[in-house]
Amino acid sequence: MKHAGFWMRGGWMHAALTVFFKEVIENLRDRRTVLNALITGPLIGPILFALLLGVQLRQQIEQAEKPLPIPVIGVRNAPNLIAYLRAQGLVVKPPPQGGSAQVAVDQQRASVVLVIPKRFAQAWAQGEPAGVELVYDSSRHASATPVRRLRGMISRYASITAAQRMLVRGLSPTLGRPVVVERRDQATAQSRSALVFSILPYFFVLTVFLGGMYLAIDTTAGERERQSLEPLLANPVARNAILAGKLMATTAFALVSLCLSILAFALCRHHPAADAAIDGIAGSLADSGGRLC
Repeated sequence: MKHAGFWMRGGWMHAALTVFFKEVIENLRDRRTVLNALITGPLIGPILFALLLGVQLRQQIEQAEKPLPIPVIGVRNAPNLIAYLRAQGLVVKPPPQGGSAQVAVDQQRASVVLVIPKRFAQAWAQGEPAGVELVYDSSRHASATPVRRLRGMISRYASITAAQRMLVRGLSPTLGRPVVVERRDQATAQSRSALVFSILPYFFVLTVFLGGMYLAIDTTAGERERQSLEPLLANPVARNAILAGKLMATTAFALVSLCLSILAFALCRHHPAADAAIDGIAGSLADSGGRLC
């Protein structure tokens, strides 16, 4: 009954607000709390996201049409193929020391090695499928771009050669392509951005945690170490009012940190280079089924 009357008179709310303002003022004077709640907490997510965009931009630059140095074993077995690849930007490097492509890739002396077997020339002369080998390690992220580019070059060369062979025989090159797949991507800039920004809730959870963590620690263990918690509990105020005031202060700092983080993400989104990076990330997520690895 006593606590009920206390609540009805508004004393409980007044006590909770008093504790709330006390905690806010005290923690605004604490540089560590301000640093973590208003700087580290809000900025760690945007910084990580900006690093992700930077990595994607760097990958797109690496994927540009620039010389692609690749060690090649068996250059003399396919001179026409090598000439075409060189015209497409391939820089033929000497075979790995020891002549083993597997060892060179395992020892990370090469990201990918092109192996042209001796039977290539005979199969080519007879009009049979002539195989080449791409030796690489798919677990290494650095090999993805060179392998993709090299496979594209070889595929284009195979298509051109197949069309020429059919023309020599008086056949239309379209006979070798009875079905043509046309890709029409209906994704808009907004939908691709939504796919990328679907990871933001994880950053926001981290921001809220960092924004309120130090204040939560300071309002409990910190006050106990400073021996200021006992005098506070000795006041004729309900314990739940004190707890509510501390929780409100912690929540306020966490929400301020969250709002600052959202503002920082908005600034990152409007960066001139963000659109190209987002398109690249969205394309990678779409190719992998929308899963973050």
